[in-house]
Amino acid sequence: MFKPRTINAVFLLPCSLAVSLACYANPLEVSQSKPIEVATNAQASNEQATVKNTFVTFSAYQVDEALLNTIISMSTYCREVELGKDELQCGPYSDAEWKTVEPLIAELTDHQYQARKGLNSASLPNLALDEAKLNETNPYVAPVTSELVTIAQQQSEAGNIRAYQEQVPSRLVAAGVSETEDWLSEAFDGAQFDLGVSLAKGSKWQVDQVESLFPFWQADEKSLWFIQAGAVFNQDDFHGRDFSHIGTGYRQLAEDEYYGVNTFIDYDHQRYHRRMSLGVEYGVGYGNMSSNFYFPLSNWKDSPDEYEGMNSLVEKPAKGWDLTLESYLPMDTRWKLSGTAGQYLGRYVEHRDGSNPTKNPLRFELNTEFKPTQELAFSLGYQNEQGASEQWIAGVNYTLSLGGFYEPKRREVFHSTLPKQERLTDFVERDHNIVLEYKQKYAEISIRLPESVVVAENSQQSLAEWMEVKGGPDIVSYTWLGTANPYLNSQSTSVPLFTAPSYRYDGNNTLSLKVRYTLKSGQVKESNTMSITVTDSKFLESISFEPETATAGESIVASALLSKAVADIPVTYQITAEDLTSLTLNGETLELEPNQANFFYQTVTNEEGIAELVLLSHVAQSVTVKAIYDQNEQDAKQGNIEWLKGSVYRVDLFHEGHHLNEDLFTTEAITAFVFEDEAAILDLSQYSFQWFRREHDTQNEFTKVANANQQKYVLKGEDQGFQFKVQVTKKKPSDSKSATNNK
Repeated sequence: MFKPRTINAVFLLPCSLAVSLACYANPLEVSQSKPIEVATNAQASNEQATVKNTFVTFSAYQVDEALLNTIISMSTYCREVELGKDELQCGPYSDAEWKTVEPLIAELTDHQYQARKGLNSASLPNLALDEAKLNETNPYVAPVTSELVTIAQQQSEAGNIRAYQEQVPSRLVAAGVSETEDWLSEAFDGAQFDLGVSLAKGSKWQVDQVESLFPFWQADEKSLWFIQAGAVFNQDDFHGRDFSHIGTGYRQLAEDEYYGVNTFIDYDHQRYHRRMSLGVEYGVGYGNMSSNFYFPLSNWKDSPDEYEGMNSLVEKPAKGWDLTLESYLPMDTRWKLSGTAGQYLGRYVEHRDGSNPTKNPLRFELNTEFKPTQELAFSLGYQNEQGASEQWIAGVNYTLSLGGFYEPKRREVFHSTLPKQERLTDFVERDHNIVLEYKQKYAEISIRLPESVVVAENSQQSLAEWMEVKGGPDIVSYTWLGTANPYLNSQSTSVPLFTAPSYRYDGNNTLSLKVRYTLKSGQVKESNTMSITVTDSKFLESISFEPETATAGESIVASALLSKAVADIPVTYQITAEDLTSLTLNGETLELEPNQANFFYQTVTNEEGIAELVLLSHVAQSVTVKAIYDQNEQDAKQGNIEWLKGSVYRVDLFHEGHHLNEDLFTTEAITAFVFEDEAAILDLSQYSFQWFRREHDTQNEFTKVANANQQKYVLKGEDQGFQFKVQVTKKKPSDSKSATNNK
């Protein structure tokens, strides 16, 4: 199960233990001293081949772990030159050993190392110590003594015995720390420590848990008994309650399988609840499954929690279960994906975020984790719980194991096939939070409303049909609250009448309603809040066109009819045409984007519930018109209209049988001829004429010439310096056309 732990703390034991170990070296007593014997040259020659006096210093940062491990195994000791740094000193080696080790050092460091030799022990005084007495000292003294002797040789050769004496205490402390680390590694192999920090609500990092795991019995390398203990700290979740837990478990590895069982006890530090869980684990290949079952150990207690419509509560830990499936990616086991499903049982079950309790809520969690090393991991998780808000949690994990502070195998990147031995000490995946179940403390007196209802606009409803009342005789007063309050015939009766408002087209058609009631005891309680959704009682019945076909340049009226005669109801028309640029809607030209094929136009209904749209096309084309009511395209109505190509009329002016192309003089006549589709109309009895004039070289409006309504017009003296135009109109109204020409 996903745990939002992120940064696992490093725990260091005090160095006092390491220093005390250095005190096991036996001092040289006066009674044990013997005459010093000087080694002969012959002895030095015989021992030269085996003396170990070569040391090497190099950086171990980002080197081949396997090769480094080989070098360490061939050395008497390897230690950090400076605590916390990656620079190591290994040795001492004899000449024969150095011939083997040097090529490995060169390969490991790309020839970036420093080698030096100490003095031959044959050149030092022979202390002739009793070998048996030396063997009685603590086992860690031998390598310390060997190192100190070597240092003494180096300092003696440099003539700096004083410096050597000053280094003795620090060398003893360093050796003690090293031996302490080895002892801890052996005594607590597999122990894990974890400090969790999560990034959740409000993008705020917070410490949320500590965890530890201690193996206490292991029959072989494939089975393990362990103890796991920890604590969870909540700031906002679960009303800020903190929990601790302790449990024990057994795990077993087979060739390609992994299984385990565990049991835990949880404790609530604020409410003093106790809970128990039983868990099972099974894994095969790269996958793993775990499941937990939770049982209350503490009984009902008074609860300080209050929720909307709920007070005077008692609480206890809820029963529950969860199931987690997780898998490492086969191509790169540094990646792990997991999913968890779980459920706590009860009529009123607590939610993580403090939302109103609900019945038997299910929860789901998804998590992905990237682990570039065995210690460091990055995670991102998503949590969703019925009745509560969803949550994203990011984390960074760092895990400390006491199984080795400086063992190359602990530093290897996690790439091996699963299952593996290290899984024996993985933390158990479970929910460490104690989720509560609630119930009413006293005899139940309550009013409950439906969570949501749907009503038609302008309809009436008695609230008695919605209310579930228990202990009604003990209720002495009512007060109705919420946005639906103005639509009740009374705000203080037990069963008011609700009249739904008209449907709104801005989308705000949801109202809320609850009741606050007072008991005979004086206690004031509230019901839950009911959501009332008002629906539209109107719908679009039909669309019609008058006429359905017209000549280009004529108008067609589209009429969309609603089921009810209500004015000012918005209706949207969608116009689809080959040439939208030649259309006008209700006399308005269209503002179009390039290559636009559809146009939306909104209008409203008249008192008869009809939304009209006047369309006019100047060219012959077919147009699709769709009427849409309240954005409901599924029930939209549509139809096709068509404009046919009409006749093209033209008026030309003539003088003495020729096109007029020059200025005329007074007393000369102008004759207007009408052409239909380039053919002259000889019978002009169905056409009327009207002549207009304006002053030459001005932009003034043309004015009508009195009594100038014949086909021919004779220029007069007062016409000198004027321009003329003629307007020709066909007298038949259904087929009227007009044409104008200027000269």
